[in-house]
Amino acid sequence: MNRSLFCSAILLFSSLMISGCNSQPQEKTHLTVWLDMREQQLELVKQARSRFQQKHQGTEIAIDIVPFHGSKDLILSENTVKPDLFLGVNDWLTELCEKKAVSEFPPDKRSGEFPPQLLDPLTKDGNLMALPYSFEYLALFYHRGTVEPPDSVEDLYRLKVQFHDGPVLAYDIANLYYHFPFLSCFMEQDFGLSTLFSDAMEQSVSVIKKLIDEGLIPENCTYELARNLFLSGQVPLFLTGPWDMELMNPDKIGIAPLFSLNGKSCRPFLGIKCFFIGSASRNPDLAREFLYSILSPDFQKKLLENRIPPACRSAVPAADDKFQSFFYQNIGP
Repeated sequence: MNRSLFCSAILLFSSLMISGCNSQPQEKTHLTVWLDMREQQLELVKQARSRFQQKHQGTEIAIDIVPFHGSKDLILSENTVKPDLFLGVNDWLTELCEKKAVSEFPPDKRSGEFPPQLLDPLTKDGNLMALPYSFEYLALFYHRGTVEPPDSVEDLYRLKVQFHDGPVLAYDIANLYYHFPFLSCFMEQDFGLSTLFSDAMEQSVSVIKKLIDEGLIPENCTYELARNLFLSGQVPLFLTGPWDMELMNPDKIGIAPLFSLNGKSCRPFLGIKCFFIGSASRNPDLAREFLYSILSPDFQKKLLENRIPPACRSAVPAADDKFQSFFYQNIGP
């Protein structure tokens, strides 16, 4: 054998052995995400995870299903292993920030994909503390050809006569979320715990009680009863949100803003499902990057198929989708 060739082979073999002995397995980076959502939505997050992990080799993302209504208490508990990223709602923001449970989002041009009406409620002291995933609020659904949507609470009396002197408006009367629009017409300051014991609450409850006593709203009306009465045509107006869109035939049912009361427009509470970065995260920057992947326009557009209003501007529904378009056009000031 040629000596020089043999020496070269030895050197090559040695270098391979040395490099092999010195090579270390790539260190894994772990992220944990807490979610509670429908299977179709969960599948979209899993698809985003697969795409993200292909781009970020060595990243492992665990998705844990944590019941939504208990997750905030777990986040605030001192005895819980906290997630890097979790799904919550905008009315958690103040408490999470006060207890330093979440991290802010640095300025990023990608946040411009979301309308300011959805970003402002997620901002605290000038800092963006969460990113919106989807939103919801109450609107007035009505039977086309049977009634025109009322402009004021006084119009309900006119509709009562038109609708054979029967009840005209149905909704979950014992649920504060549904009562809030009426309460908002009497509020002189932002809603807080004290509002529950205020003159505004007393006045708004008095108005609704009068409407019930005079037969405009069914007595002891629950959400299930309201929905059944409306879908069966027994009441012409139904106060509900986008979660009921799939039950509605847009050729027969219309949608409108809420009417006015006490000289003011009834203002529904804007509910925003949003993602927070846990302050205990060891990889907050990576968690934010994964979140932007979840919230990318292509995944957000797929929420429309599930009749869920996505937060991303690029996912705005087609104009002929009357219900979805309404919710986008009337998010708020």
